Formats: sequence, C-alpha cells, structure tokens
Amino acid sequence: MSMSNKMRDLLTEIEKQNKAAAAAYEAGNKDEGNEILNKIADLRKDFEVEKQLHENNDFFSSHANEDDPASADPVKGKAADCGVPKDDARKKFFKAARAGFPVSKDLTFNNEGDDEYGGYTVPEDIVTKVERYREAHAHLSKYIRRVPVTAPSGARTFLSRVAHSAFSVVGEGGKIGKKTGPVFQRLVYAVKKFAGYIPATNELLKDSDENIEAFIVEWLGKAQVATDDEQTLAAIETKEAVALDGLDGIKHAVNVQLGQAFADTAAIYTNDDGLNYLDTLKDENGRYQLSPDPANTDVKRLQVGARYIPLVVSPNADLPSAEVKSTVNGEQVVTAYKYPFIIGDLDEGIAKFDKEGLSVKASDSAVVGSGADQVNAYEEDLTLFRGLFRADYKVRDAAAFVNGYIQVSVNP
Repeated sequence: MSMSNKMRDLLTEIEKQNKAAAAAYEAGNKDEGNEILNKIADLRKDFEVEKQLHENNDFFSSHANEDDPASADPVKGKAADCGVPKDDARKKFFKAARAGFPVSKDLTFNNEGDDEYGGYTVPEDIVTKVERYREAHAHLSKYIRRVPVTAPSGARTFLSRVAHSAFSVVGEGGKIGKKTGPVFQRLVYAVKKFAGYIPATNELLKDSDENIEAFIVEWLGKAQVATDDEQTLAAIETKEAVALDGLDGIKHAVNVQLGQAFADTAAIYTNDDGLNYLDTLKDENGRYQLSPDPANTDVKRLQVGARYIPLVVSPNADLPSAEVKSTVNGEQVVTAYKYPFIIGDLDEGIAKFDKEGLSVKASDSAVVGSGADQVNAYEEDLTLFRGLFRADYKVRDAAAFVNGYIQVSVNP
C-alpha cells in the first residue's frame, strides 16, 4: 500500500504515543496511560481518514482519462518506442532506466530545477519501499524528526523554554510590574545536495522490472541511511561531548541534564561496544541491569533508578568508538576507547529538513573516478546509476539530548 507523507507522519506519531502509553502503565500512571490511549484512538481515526482520501485520489487518477483516446498514446520523445501509457508511472520509470533516463521536455519525470542533471523523480510506490527499507534498520537517523519542505531555504519558529517568574504582590492602587513574556527562537535551514553513484551490469537492466526495482530500492535505501546517519551524527557532535561516569553518569544525564522535560521520552543510543559494556552491569544483588522489555522482547532497556530507558544499538561500523592513544615505550598505542552514549529524545533534538524530489539518472558511457578506482561504463558494459536528493540537518533543541561517552581502558 502506498502512503502519503501525512500517513507516514501519523504512523510515526502513533508508534511514539504507544511507547509512551506502555511506559505510563508500567510506571503505574493509569490515568496518564488512558489519556494517551484516547489520543492514539484519535490519531488512528485521522490515519483512516487520510488513507481513504489517499486511496480516492489514486482511484480518480487511474480512471480520469479512461474515455480519452489520447490517454492511450505512448510516451513521446526518445522513449516513444516503450509504448507505456502516460499514467503508468512505474512502468515508465523502468523503461526510462533501460533507455538511460533520456532528457526530454515531453517526459514528466524531469525534476523541477534539475533539468541540467536529467534527473527523474522516483515513483511514489518505490519511494515508499525505500522508506520502509530505511526504517527497517536501527540507525540514529531513524529516530530524528523529518520536516518536509518545498523551499530550498527558510526558517521555523519555536517557543523557547524560559524560567517563569512568579507574580508579585500588588497592594491596592499599586502599580503592576512587567513580567517576562514568551521568547521565540528561529531555526534557519538551507537544503544541500547529496548525491552518489553505483554501477550496475547491463544484464541487470535486461531483467524484469521487479529485479531492477529491488536493486534501486536497496541501493537508494543504503545510500540514504548512510547519509542520514552521517549527517545526524554531525549535528549531534556540534554539542560538546561529555564524559559519563558509568551508570551513575547515565543517571545524572537522564535525571538532571535532560530533567523532567525529556527524561520520560529519552532513549540511549550506543554501539556494539556500548551494548557489551551495559550487558555486564549488575545491581547490588547481582542482577543484570540490562533486560528485555516485557512488551517487546526485541527491545532492550536499562534500569536507571526508577526509570527504564530503551536502548538503541547501531553497529560499530556505523557508530564507531573513538580511540584514546597514549605514549607507551616511546610509541603511540591505544590505551582506551570512548564508547558513544547519546542519551535523549532525538525526535525533539534533531530535525531533517527534507525537500521532496529524490531523483535518479543513468549513463552507459560515463567514466568516473581515477586510477585503480576508475569505472568506465562503456568499456565494462555497465550502467552507472546516480541518485540525488536535497536536505538539511539541524539541531532542533540542544537540551533534548546529551552527547556523552564512557571511557574504558584496555591493555596496550
């Protein structure tokens, strides 16, 4: 089932609220849990309404030109011999891929503002599959906020959190003093271009549409996951890293640095090294602090005082530990590692301003790279796919997360 952006946003919010409801019930806050469930019910109704509207639009689009003989004409231009109806976007996309994505004013896939690149927007159903591919992986970027934008630059305004001062006692006939009003902050974004390429054998392009689709979905999914993770981590690292003193340091980060504003929606984001470290922690009775969530055994959680904080683990390759080197016998050797422990609510902390228009171009004659890394598509009978999208990644609320690490010594 294809989904609109609003449907995906609603599903994300439902999932978030469901976790909050489970946490409330587990903490014994039944009233709060019931209130969240009521909110989820309203969100589900909104989702069903949006789903019906989306399906109606698809139905109307697919039947709008049934009585128009011109609608059966094949696509004109360089790809005219494809014989694909104009309204069959998916088939047209794969036919264009086989033809090397030719540039033609008659082709509706040329991205607005991208004519010089000969870009083709990816059909919605394939975009949806790419999104699902990305969401299937437990990466940092899966948890940040996505803000769809149409302009290449702009700003969003937020109400800042300020400490409110109390009203003063005013005597009869006395003057009322001025109080501090709301403070607003501006978050400015400017989308950047992110692009890359991958070679595919021309034999692949002679295969079925399903094989081409699987190849494109996997490639775009991996490329966007890597890009999103890299840019998310870069945004996080704009905040100074702080050393955490084991479990007590994690408690301080949750209870004090995040405080009541974000502690209840926080998660711990770490890597394989961090997971192994937490997996060895025990309480005074010898019981391990890390345990599976009873509501979802695939999710691990850490007991942090009176709270249970969910754990999100990325592979070391995607979220590496930092080496700490010291001089031993006149040589620089690794004497410790800094395991990453990013703690907080990344949905509140980091925003991706996402400009729609994921595009793809192909060439069977391009030469890219140099030296041993050079790829000659013509000589090697390859087709080079180039993907391109525009986005910007910003810290939305620095108070919503702690960029922490735990340093563990090793024998050199």
